[in-house]
Amino acid sequence: MFSTMISLVLSSWAFGAAQPNAVQPAEEIQNVIEYDLEQVSIREQFITRNYYIDLTGSEEITDAIIDAANKHDIPYSLAFALAMKESSFNPRDLSENATSVDRGLFQLNSISFPHLSNEECFDPRLSADVGLGYLRYCWNRGGNATVALAMYNAGPTRVENQGTPVFTMGYIHKIYAFQDQFEKELQQRLVFNPLISLQESEKTVKNMGSLVEHLEDIN
Repeated sequence: MFSTMISLVLSSWAFGAAQPNAVQPAEEIQNVIEYDLEQVSIREQFITRNYYIDLTGSEEITDAIIDAANKHDIPYSLAFALAMKESSFNPRDLSENATSVDRGLFQLNSISFPHLSNEECFDPRLSADVGLGYLRYCWNRGGNATVALAMYNAGPTRVENQGTPVFTMGYIHKIYAFQDQFEKELQQRLVFNPLISLQESEKTVKNMGSLVEHLEDIN
């Protein structure tokens, strides 16, 4: 619908360009297109946030992950997939190892983050910020998402010196499976959300119709 209406406007603009004394309202066309692109973006943000709220069962956890993902430039689907694998979105998850303990939403290890108390790690915002900040550090150090996940799980030094352990390969595979699932489910919502789509389509038609009338008047 959106691309069709843009084509209609551009066709009308092109028709006007063929007239000797026609005035080209390029700024108005650009304003309408930018407005509708903004509305599409707002719609996508709305649906995306609601999808992840349904996934996590918590607005607090969802917003914590989204804000941290934005801050550290991590794709939402990967950020939520990592949290799903680490804690199943349980902000108070605690996993004891032989010599350390993993804590909170992103399972911050007590050896890797000794300055953080258990209660601090149980704070979703702190856990998301530190966890995704560490993933970004690993990404920058390793050069890509796969190496970053390997380093997140097994440690940067071990991965660089000894390669990725077999158990970490399974860990990465599971995260990518979650990421693929989340992206597919979200895409279905973006395409098949009738209420939001109808509202935005009507708004687009109204704006484009007004512009076409204006083009006819000045031509």
